[in-house]
Formats: sequence, C-alpha cells, structure tokens
Amino acid sequence: MNNNSNNSNNINNINNIHQSIDLSSPILSKITADINNNNNNNTHNFNNNNNNNKNNYLLRPLGENNNEYKILEDPSNCNGLFQLFKETVKYYHCYNNKSNQLVFFSLIGSQSFNLNIESSDQDFFGVYKADIDDILSFQSYYYNRIPIQTFRNNNKNNTLNKDKDKDNIINPTESIIHLKPDITIHEIRYYFKLLLLGNPKIIEPLFIDKYCIKTDEWLEIIKNRKEFINLTSLEHFYSTIKVLYFGIKHINDEINKSQDQQQKTLNDRKSIFKKSYHLIRLLYEMDDIIAGNNLTIWLPSDSDRRKLLYTIRAGEEIDEQSCFELVDKRFKQFEKDYNKLKEDIERGTNKSFIKEPIKGLDVLNQILVKYRRRDIEVCRPFPQFSFNNVNTNADSTIYSTAMDVMNKNKIKGTLLYFGPSGSSLHNLQDDSNANNIQDWVGIYAAPTDEIVSLFPPPLKHDCSGYILQSDEHIGLNLAPAPNRQNQQFKKDTFSKGITLYEIKYALQLIVNGSYRLLECIFASSHEIQAKHPLQDKFYISDAWKELIEDNTTSIFGKNDLAKYSNSNLLQQLWGLSKSCNSNCSKFKKMKSQLATNQLNQLIDTSYSRNLFFSFHLLLECKRILNEELPMIYIDKDSENHQFLMKLKNNQVTIDEIEPLINENNKQLDEIKKKLDLLKLSQRTDILEFQTIQSFNNWYNKVRKSL
Repeated sequence: MNNNSNNSNNINNINNIHQSIDLSSPILSKITADINNNNNNNTHNFNNNNNNNKNNYLLRPLGENNNEYKILEDPSNCNGLFQLFKETVKYYHCYNNKSNQLVFFSLIGSQSFNLNIESSDQDFFGVYKADIDDILSFQSYYYNRIPIQTFRNNNKNNTLNKDKDKDNIINPTESIIHLKPDITIHEIRYYFKLLLLGNPKIIEPLFIDKYCIKTDEWLEIIKNRKEFINLTSLEHFYSTIKVLYFGIKHINDEINKSQDQQQKTLNDRKSIFKKSYHLIRLLYEMDDIIAGNNLTIWLPSDSDRRKLLYTIRAGEEIDEQSCFELVDKRFKQFEKDYNKLKEDIERGTNKSFIKEPIKGLDVLNQILVKYRRRDIEVCRPFPQFSFNNVNTNADSTIYSTAMDVMNKNKIKGTLLYFGPSGSSLHNLQDDSNANNIQDWVGIYAAPTDEIVSLFPPPLKHDCSGYILQSDEHIGLNLAPAPNRQNQQFKKDTFSKGITLYEIKYALQLIVNGSYRLLECIFASSHEIQAKHPLQDKFYISDAWKELIEDNTTSIFGKNDLAKYSNSNLLQQLWGLSKSCNSNCSKFKKMKSQLATNQLNQLIDTSYSRNLFFSFHLLLECKRILNEELPMIYIDKDSENHQFLMKLKNNQVTIDEIEPLINENNKQLDEIKKKLDLLKLSQRTDILEFQTIQSFNNWYNKVRKSL
C-alpha cells in the first residue's frame, strides 16, 4: 500500500471520531499536516526533538503551566485531548503512522465528576489499538511472556533512561501508566480483560459523556455496556467500598488518639474527607447498578448527590466525626442490602444479575475479533500461503492421520508439518519389538481469529491427554487455566505417540534450542529428505517449506545466527547427555561392593540404554561443532549405527559397561570445554533476538493468511 493511500485511510479513520470533535475544526488540518509531514523518525528521535517543544503537553515540566494542577487548560477542547493521547503513545514507543489507534480518550477523576476543588489535578484515561503487525508478530508474543507487561514511568521529570529502560519498552502494548500528569492508556484487548473483572475505574469510562473523544469502536462497546455488569462487577465494587470504609475507620480512630499532633490530624482530616467522598460516590453508583440505570458520572451542580459529595469533599461544612458517622451508617445499611441481594442472586430469586459473565465475554470477544480482522484485511500479504502439501513423495494417509488426531481432540487449526520423530526418524528403531509405538510430531496454526481473541488456543496436545494452555487462557467463569503457573517457562516434556504443537509455541521452543522441535526443521531440509527412507511419511506445507528455505542456511550457516543456534542447541544436547550419563554413575559403586554373580542379578537394560541415548546425543554435538547439520538419519551400514544399536539392545557385557561409562565421561568433558569457549565468543541475548527476528515476517504472513 502506498503512502497516499495510508494517508487517506488515516484521515477517513479520524472522521469517525465522535462526541465533542467539531469536524470543521483545525484538528483535521493539523492531523493531515502531521501525516503528510511524517518522515518516519523513530521514537528516540521523537523524544529528543520534543523535550523543548512548548506545544508538547506531556513532556514539558509542570512548572511551565500557569496552573500546575492542569495539563489542559480547556479539557472540552478535543484538539488538546487528541494531542495529549498522540504524544503519550508516541513517547512510549506505541505510535503507529499506518492506522488510527485511538478508541477512547477522556478526562477522568474529580473534574469528570464535577467534584474538583482548587487543588485538584487532571487525570486521563484512554483505550487504543496496537498495530496489527505487532499483535501478530512472533517477536511481540515472545517478549509478552515477560511478566512485566505494564510500563510505569516513575521519573519525576518524565524522561526515559535509555540504557536502563530500553529493554522494558520493547513492546509495552498492554498498558501505559504515566504519573505526571496521571495518564493511563490500555490496549483494547487488555482493557476488555480488565473490564470483565469489574473494577470501578474500568467500568466508569463506559458512562463518561463529557471531556472525551469517542470513536465508532467505542460507541459499539458502550452500546453493550450493561452486558459487562454482573455479579463479578458487584463484588469488585463492594470490595473497593469495603477497603475505603476500613481505611476511613482507621483514620478516624487515629484522629481520636492524636489530638495533640496537629499536623498529623490535618493530614488525616484531608484523607478522611477524600476517602469518604469516594465511598459515598461509589455507593451511589452501586445504587444505579442495582436499579438497572446507567452510572451517573457528571453530577449537575444543583443535584442533591453533588451537593452532599462536594460538602464532604471540601470538608468545610462538616467535621471529621460527623463525616465518619455518615459513612458508617451508609456503609452498614449498604452491606446489609448487598448481602441480601447476593443471596437472592445465588438462590436464583433475583434474575437481574447473572452469576457468571458469559454473555459479556462473548460480546467483548466478538467485538475484539471484528476489529482485529478489519485491521488484518487492510494489510493482508500477497501472495498468501495455500498450506497445501509440497512433498510430492508423501503418502496420502499421513495428512489424514494428523487430521484424525486433531479432530478427535477438537483442535481447530491448519496443518503446517507432520512427520516421524524419535527412533524411527533417526533409523534407530528396534524392528524386533512389535510393541514399539512410533513417535510423531505435528505443528499446526490455530485460526487467527482465535489468536487475537480473548480465548487464545492451547499450545500443545499429546496422546496422554495432556493439554498445555496459554498463559492468557480465560475460562468462561474467568478462571485461569489449570496448572497454568509458569508453564511456558518450563522445558518441553516428551511423551510417546503423537504430539501436536501450535506454531507460536513450537517457534518459542526452537528459539530455546529444543532438539525435538529443531529436528522438524532439519528433517524437512532437502539434504535429509533426499536420502531418508521415510520421506513419504512427511507432510510439508508450502508455508513450512518457505520457513525451511528462509532459515536452514541462516540458522546453520557460518554467521552470528548460526553461533547462537549451535550453542543453544549444544547446551541442551550436552545437558541431556550428561543427565543420561549420571544415571550410569552408580554402576561403579555397585560393582565395587558386589560379587559378579550378585551384580548379574541386579544389572538391567537401563545402563546400556542410558549410554545409548548419551552417545547418540554426543554424536550430534560433534557434528554441530564441526558446523554440520545434525545427522538425523543414521545409515544402517555405518559403524555409528551398529554401535548405538548394540547399546540400545543391551548387547554389552558387564565388563564392557565401565569402560563405556569412562569413554562417555571423557567425551562429555571434551565437548563441555568447547561449549564453554563458544559461549565466551558470543552474545547470547543478541543472537536469540536475531533468531526471533528471522521467524517474525514468516510468522506474521502465516497469521494473515488464515
């Protein structure tokens, strides 16, 4: 798409902004000029160029304002609101020139309630859409696994320490929390997740009508706003009110104890009035919710609610003891009424509120998927993947085998790769054992609509029935996935039979050096396919083939990317080999303590089989150190094959085991020295990042093709 069409789309999107914007106002010419004059400066240049810009609301020191509590002199002017939103997302590296990101932006807090006093500052709240290429990027997925997904600026001067903070803002797509002025902006998907939890500060913006910018997207959201208020919302409101009440009670007790501490009492008086007005205001909102009415955010100056709240807020016509008595009486009556309401809801005698937010979940999910799909359609790649099998030698039943497993397990997705794994892939299977279960690995791409939804698909299925859920899994009752904690940070576990991986999890494991998943890349290469006896047992889609062709050379060639992949894979192979060797170490101790006839009775096949696995892994280590592809397939006539099968079939004597263990230890030590030297010559973090980038465009194309 050319720049002119991008500019046109941006202007058309801005025309959809509603509420207070005058479409004939200078903001349109200002935005058009911004777009036309854009020279694609990066975010660091933006920060540097604007630190001294007098028209920059966000970055200028507060002392430059005529009123230090106000960042916008006229919050009803949407030009200023839009400028502040734009500067904020740009400052936090979330700005996108290609599309309109604004969904909603508003003044919030006491000024939005018409309850501000002279010292009240201005708070702002917004919702934005991240760029669809960021949403669908593998790089975004990988770094969003880091627990810190919210960037908080704690700098009083509103400046970023680039050396310290740059790693924290690789992709701060979920939340921006700026402190001076107080600005909170949530990415729309994260906002929906918070909305389902019923936090009053998240629900209140749905009912704001003044000092705000609303887009078509926001109007569609608020059209369904009553669907998001349920028992969960009531409980969150109640919890907030309860915390405020006990905070007020504690302050009141402290005031009564500290009459001689004038300064402390003054501070406590300010705090008790502020907390009390918030509590009474939330009680009014609860009354609105229970009555089925819209929340009243802006309070007319002549309304009874506003008069009472402003009296409490100002603290001039009421003393702290009277204030507490008012709060205490109202809270206790509310608590009694609330508990009765909750009992009625639980018994089903009150149908006004549903126990679980199933309908609200569904509504939000449909809205989110629609917005994401609309953004995808604007920038679909051409040509797209067909996902057809390009392996001309493939047995037609292989695809059916994979799809039967996916259908049986109710897995929605498009198959990218399916092929043998383990001993059959390596040509090290025991043909004499009819009970052997052949291992298979499949990689599929879940529907993109599920990827961008509130219900991300599982990451892995295996024949044991194990399902690894995404860390972002949301149950219909808002419960997290079972056994969810830190699952994606653990090493992958193997099971016999067929194992299926969703593509983004498969790529993550590849970046981490998972040999089982890297084998899928090695085995798909032309070099291996040309000579493998099971070449008809591989399903290789056009998408998977493009990944192999783009990355086989770059991953294993003589460049920085090769160094990382080799060292990471070497570390895992060496570690697995060492583990197998450790299982054999007790053999020497047993041999020294027992007579030969006693030893014969205790020795089983575990020692020789552990040696088999350890020597096989070391064989692959040596090839990678020689800058060769892992062997994958071992020819039956080779010495390596005969040696390994002898170990696997336990065709070694007791006298041979100890020398083999010693030789295994020797090779482990030699490879460890080379591995340590290799690590010294590399920046693993940079190489990891390069590997992620090498997958990024391909992964994005897969998502946009589905």
